[in-house]
Amino acid sequence: MTVSTPYINQVQGGAVQGCEGASLLMALKAKGYTNMGYRDFLNGMPTSKNNPREGFIYSMFSNNPTNQVHWIDTPALAAYGKKFGKVEDISGASISKLKYEINRNRPVVVYVTAMFNTPQWKKYSYGSIPKNLHVVTLVGYNGRTGKYKINDPYFGVLWINKGQFESVYNSMKKAVVVR
Repeated sequence: MTVSTPYINQVQGGAVQGCEGASLLMALKAKGYTNMGYRDFLNGMPTSKNNPREGFIYSMFSNNPTNQVHWIDTPALAAYGKKFGKVEDISGASISKLKYEINRNRPVVVYVTAMFNTPQWKKYSYGSIPKNLHVVTLVGYNGRTGKYKINDPYFGVLWINKGQFESVYNSMKKAVVVR
């Protein structure tokens, strides 16, 4: 099962740290909720000085400071998405729940790590998050091979092995669905 989803490259859009925005925008476009351009979409995202649950911390357009994770957590990302369509924070969802959503033609923004490498956990004032955090759009899976299809806004459209995807996803269980 695959959800037809347009691809957005975060780097071509000038946002080296814009994976959450690119992933959400791909999902919103897949459901026909917006035709907004990537840069305009990013410029509308909520920001926060130090609380990723309220908005994006640090910069989507720069790697500085390099010793911090530049990100927005699922509550704030889902709240922004709700301005455009039916979006819900489903953090804590099981793998079965992700497949349930895909089977209903609903793309899911999932918090994983870059290239699905082992999470490199680091503690911050707001909690622990992997230093190698990355966000992608889950757009399908193959019931026969077990592989998952993702639109990775940095690395392209990829099929990820079942064990690799599930291990990294289950380490955080952070997700936002667009219905």
